[in-house]
Amino acid sequence: VSMSSKKIGVAFFQHVAPTGSQLQPGVLGCMLRSLDSGLFSVPKSYRVLSKFPTEEPKLRHTGRPQHINLPESRLMVQFYKRFPEAKLQPVALGSSDPPLAKQYALKQWKLMREKRLSADNAAKEVEKAMAPQLQALSRQHNISRGLLDLIQNEEEIQLKKALEDLAGRQTVGGSRR
Repeated sequence: VSMSSKKIGVAFFQHVAPTGSQLQPGVLGCMLRSLDSGLFSVPKSYRVLSKFPTEEPKLRHTGRPQHINLPESRLMVQFYKRFPEAKLQPVALGSSDPPLAKQYALKQWKLMREKRLSADNAAKEVEKAMAPQLQALSRQHNISRGLLDLIQNEEEIQLKKALEDLAGRQTVGGSRR
């Protein structure tokens, strides 16, 4: 095995094998013999690339990802406190329209910047402007809440009937275990 093919083989395995892994000598020897046999030619870029070895990116793992605070984030939190039913509203991921909370917060932020309104006064202005959307959100929540209550009541009635039926069978046929 010539010295140049050894360098090429070592360089190859440094880039292919993860750092710290142990390669079996049989694999390395086989690769070096293949290089010496002339089956593979040394790429023209090898000399340049070997002079400037690539560096592995050094990533620092800090645990949790950094939290990004946007100017409207605080306003969105206030919106969700004021209208908790907005949390239940589905968001269309393929849509370019922002969710209602984001729309509300952006309008409020714009009023605060352009008209120099306080957060409360800007919120009142935006609430007036978005009244139809907020009322529709409230109605939708009330309807879905009503349907949920109806389903839960129906399930409770069916459960009571099943328990009564089971109790009736046990008293007629004796207790079974």
